Amino acid sequence: MGDEVFFLTGTDEHGQKCEKSAKSRGLTPQALADEMVINYQDLWAKLGITYSRFIRTTDKDHVTNVQTLFQKLIDQGDIYKASYEGMYSISEEAFVPSSQLKEMEEQGLASDLVHLKEDTYFFKLSSYQQRLLDFYESHPRFVTPEFRFNEVKSFVKGGLQDLSLSRNTVKWGIPVPQDPEHVVYVWFDALLNYLTGAQSHFPPDLQIVGKDILRFHAVYWPAFLMALNLPLPKEILAHGWWLMNDSKMSKSKGNIVTPDRLLIYGSEPLRYFFVRDMQVGNDRAFTDDAFIDRLNADLANGLGNLLSRSLTMVQKYLGSRLPVPRLPISDKETFELHQTAEKKLHDALSGIRSNNIHTALETWWQLLRIADSFIAEKKPWVLAKDESKSLEVNDCLYTLVQILRATAVLIHPIMPQMSLSILRQMGYQDPLGQINLIDLDLNAELPITLATFSPLFQRIEKSKESI
Repeated sequence: MGDEVFFLTGTDEHGQKCEKSAKSRGLTPQALADEMVINYQDLWAKLGITYSRFIRTTDKDHVTNVQTLFQKLIDQGDIYKASYEGMYSISEEAFVPSSQLKEMEEQGLASDLVHLKEDTYFFKLSSYQQRLLDFYESHPRFVTPEFRFNEVKSFVKGGLQDLSLSRNTVKWGIPVPQDPEHVVYVWFDALLNYLTGAQSHFPPDLQIVGKDILRFHAVYWPAFLMALNLPLPKEILAHGWWLMNDSKMSKSKGNIVTPDRLLIYGSEPLRYFFVRDMQVGNDRAFTDDAFIDRLNADLANGLGNLLSRSLTMVQKYLGSRLPVPRLPISDKETFELHQTAEKKLHDALSGIRSNNIHTALETWWQLLRIADSFIAEKKPWVLAKDESKSLEVNDCLYTLVQILRATAVLIHPIMPQMSLSILRQMGYQDPLGQINLIDLDLNAELPITLATFSPLFQRIEKSKESI
């Protein structure tokens, strides 16, 4: 899109859960965190995911930042010391208001709740209730999708209690300045990583979070920023869960699908499946059959077949020379396909700009199916036998090649290597120079001749697959 991008990701490493897990393995919490970080960074590399910074909440600059801002809030009266008594979820690292106890029990999440009674530092969350509601009213896209935003508003309207911000029975955390018997509550620490990591790039245009931690990001986080007199994120996108057997994947239940199990088909098909089949904001059930069927239908039979058929016809009927534009297109059916492609391109780009990648891809693959049907109906191989139809063949293949070029550009963020492979097969010497959504159109200049081409994606036979 031509925008500067700063992509921050990383690991949230403090808290009782990490402390407990490390003890069970005979490790220090830091040693456990160091081990886990390598797993994440290795996986991102396997998936072709790059980032501007990978921040760890144990990084020295972050520890300093958290202590500085915690003290600032103490000094201005937004944090005070008192006694806390209530329930705490170890797995969620979260204090649980009495109003949520029944909901957690119904969801089967109450098994690890513990009763706490300890001295703590509180954040005056209650004093920010109306400010938050006013902000929500004036920023209707602060949380997307909308139904998640409605959940946030309902939670805040139900009344906010001051939030405990420290623990004195946990040792693995950032010490409270001037009171080292207390460590900073893990979620205050974790949320401030965005400030530490982004620095001059703050506030973010987009924060992507799981639906289960939306309350922390859409209620506590903006309240902290208001107290610190800092700008708020422009949009918080809450995504759903991948389910197995209609329930959340869980190691304890044994119903998980590991990335390595799916990476045998390559990182790009895996990336494609996860953004193609997950509608933003909703949950989605995972099955092996759905995974294989999607890749076969969209990549092997869909895009791969269209690319092979189109380039083979350019090779056979145009001597491997790319078709030249003759605008406006005079042939009625070809003109209609070109017009449909223009409309689908506009709709797909709109979906991408609104972070609705699922819909954008569905829209574009509808076009690929239309193009495939167009070939079957137009029968260029029949037209090619009649010299008087040569211009019609040219126009037909020109439109198909332009659709394929546009496809390569649109899928580049999801499948960069497959995208470049398409462009190289079409004859582009510098395919990266063609990856530009700003001037993407269906009449762009094409190379002169095709390069050699090969199958784009091999169909997966279920009888031979091993997942």
